[in-house]
Amino acid sequence: MVLLFVAMPLKYFAGYPSAVRSFGMIHGVLFVIFVLYVVICLIKYRWGISKAAIIFVASLIPFANFYVDRHYLHPDYDRLNSQTDTIS
Repeated sequence: MVLLFVAMPLKYFAGYPSAVRSFGMIHGVLFVIFVLYVVICLIKYRWGISKAAIIFVASLIPFANFYVDRHYLHPDYDRLNSQTDTIS
């Protein structure tokens, strides 16, 4: 979001093109770290290849991370949340 709403206006409206390069580099490094983390989780938690692939593909689609978080990473969220409500 910073790249889109800060760096791009700085490039086109303020004549500061190096902002895109700087924020783009940070974005790229963070994405590589994310991919490495998915591979680490694949091994450590014994995820299937399909789960890791779905998480990776979702990282390329805007807002798909919310779907993956609810349905693949925390599938019992609704059940656990309803149990907490009945206990209190």
